[in-house]
Amino acid sequence: MSETVIITGASAGIGKAAAELFIQKGGTVYNISRSPSPVKGIFNLSADVSDKKAVENAVKTVFAAEGKIDVLINCAGFGISGSIEHTPDGAAEKLFAVNFFGAAYAAQCVIPYMRMKNTDLNNALPESVIQPNETTENLSQSDIPSNKTLSRSDIQPDKSLSLSESTIQPNETAENLSQSEFKTRSNAAGANGYTASNNTLSESGIPPNKTLSQSKPNLKTGKNKGGIIINVGSVAGKLPIPFQAYYSASKAALFAFSSALKAEVKPFGIRVASILPGDVKTNFTAKREKSPDEPGYGERVKKSVEKMERDEQNGLPPRLIAEQIYALCKKNNPPAYAVGGKSYALVVLLAKILPERLISFLIEKLYG
Repeated sequence: MSETVIITGASAGIGKAAAELFIQKGGTVYNISRSPSPVKGIFNLSADVSDKKAVENAVKTVFAAEGKIDVLINCAGFGISGSIEHTPDGAAEKLFAVNFFGAAYAAQCVIPYMRMKNTDLNNALPESVIQPNETTENLSQSDIPSNKTLSRSDIQPDKSLSLSESTIQPNETAENLSQSEFKTRSNAAGANGYTASNNTLSESGIPPNKTLSQSKPNLKTGKNKGGIIINVGSVAGKLPIPFQAYYSASKAALFAFSSALKAEVKPFGIRVASILPGDVKTNFTAKREKSPDEPGYGERVKKSVEKMERDEQNGLPPRLIAEQIYALCKKNNPPAYAVGGKSYALVVLLAKILPERLISFLIEKLYG
């Protein structure tokens, strides 16, 4: 059976590479981000990961279409650089909203669906989550499109979510359609990209008049087997870098979050792991937000950031990190974390062995 994979930030970089790989391996992949992913065969759901309601609605949409969620990969993120002293007001909060809370929200939203494996279904899901045998008439109106229904056929590969009224008729569920009808209507839907104010999915929600259990027999048979959550952190979360203090802190927070979450959800058969890449060649470099002015620091900030950017542009290909992520997903008992790239794994290992004062001195020489 095809794995259902949600990737936040699959529009570029490591997330895009992971989406390509999982699709090549036969997975059904959904991208949750503000920008659509260009990956062929992906299903795009437009949402800002820092908006919990938007993430919740996106996850509900995936579950309504697939009946299960097997993998969550949190890749959404960006960087800021500059001294702590001159970081603009609100910049750090914005960074944490995406890099840390975006991952936390996605994890919170998928866990109820993943933990069905060894739990009585009637008690497994909180009221805010779709219940088996529950019609979506009981959902709040804010989650339901007016006079419209939604099915897997509404979400087209390579397109953002579309809400074509002609795709599925009122009181009609996708499982009642013949294969030819389903394909025909699937091809007809998605002509226009989905748009919503603030890039959320609150308008789409879940289809009214649709009973999920009819088209999701695996919920009754208990075949929805746990799942895995992969959080994409950074070596900077283990070895903080000067003039990237807030970025380093956001990744350190995500690492701690992942470690705690791993223990919390283990009894439900849910696995959690972090991947800590070093320098990777992506558009992350070009999108880094920089402090405009650094009085008192001379050329130190400029030289430090320039070195980081040179290292990144000569860094690892994102496909290599994607392959490590895929390998983690296939492990029954993955490690708490894996470092992206052998050279960076050696650096992290040496940091455990060598005196902390020496490690700090070396980092200061390189980036301070």
